[in-house]
Amino acid sequence: MILSRREKSGDHDIITSEIILANIRVLAIDQAPREKDGQEFGRRQDHHARIEAGQAEILARARQTGRLAGVAQPGRCQRAKRPAQ
Repeated sequence: MILSRREKSGDHDIITSEIILANIRVLAIDQAPREKDGQEFGRRQDHHARIEAGQAEILARARQTGRLAGVAQPGRCQRAKRPAQ
């Protein structure tokens, strides 16, 4: 998980990013359209992950201070295998 922050510095903004959690096991990703006034203007993604209590605390604090983003490493993502019917 990456935390990005925007801070004012005089007449311009400074954007900083830092990795706050790594090697998180993602259980599911759900996508849904974003709508405003009946018009679709993007997609929302919800990530469901398995994390420990301490990691949940880190995410909760980080969410108050900036924007969180999840990043997947290429080649490390796997689809769940469905049992044979």
